[in-house]
Amino acid sequence: MEGLVLKKNGNFTRPVRILISLMGIALCALGLRFDVYLLALAGIVVGAIGMYASKASTVGIKPFCEKKQLIERGKGVSAECLLTKIVDERG
Repeated sequence: MEGLVLKKNGNFTRPVRILISLMGIALCALGLRFDVYLLALAGIVVGAIGMYASKASTVGIKPFCEKKQLIERGKGVSAECLLTKIVDERG
C-alpha cells in the first residue's frame, strides 16, 4: 500500500484539488460569517490555488512539476513546467 498520493504528473490529484477548493470556500465563509476578513482573504487564496490546479488539470498543463522535469527546447521551456521555471528565475 503506497499511502496517500498528493501529486501525480506535475499536478495535485483529484481528491486533493477538491479538498483544497472546499477548504478555501469554508475558510472564506467562516471569515465572512464572523467578520474576520483576514481569514476570508486566506480562504480566497486557498480556494484560488485549488481552482487553479483544477483548471490546469483540465487543460493538461503541469504547474507543480519537479525541477528535474524541466525540458529545455531550444530557447524556451515546455509549457508543462513554465510556472516552475518563472519562479526559479525570480527566487
